[in-house]
Amino acid sequence: VKPASYAALVEPQWRLLGGNGHDEAGKPGGVYCAYGLAVHIIASGNPGCRDDLFGDRRLRIGHSGGAYNLRSGLWLDPQSGRGLALFTSEVPDDAAKGASGFTRREEEVVARAIGRGR
Repeated sequence: VKPASYAALVEPQWRLLGGNGHDEAGKPGGVYCAYGLAVHIIASGNPGCRDDLFGDRRLRIGHSGGAYNLRSGLWLDPQSGRGLALFTSEVPDDAAKGASGFTRREEEVVARAIGRGR
């Protein structure tokens, strides 16, 4: 991918700015706080957002997924060039949230994968 194409892909096309979006419960904030061209941006730093799945305030780009009690994600840290692909099953739609707006189960998988084990 050419550098200009990559820059266009990850440039936020939408950011949560208070009242211009809502989470899954209909409240401002949550995990969808910045979005590029089909690229979800997490740890956006936007006020009121709970989008820091890794808990380290490092911006990551990628995409989350969920269907039929499965949660998944593919996340890249553009600063380090390192990424993580994850999935976990048996996570119901009403699963408990963690410190972020992601589920506690997703946070646990990430913590184990990066050596923070919860």
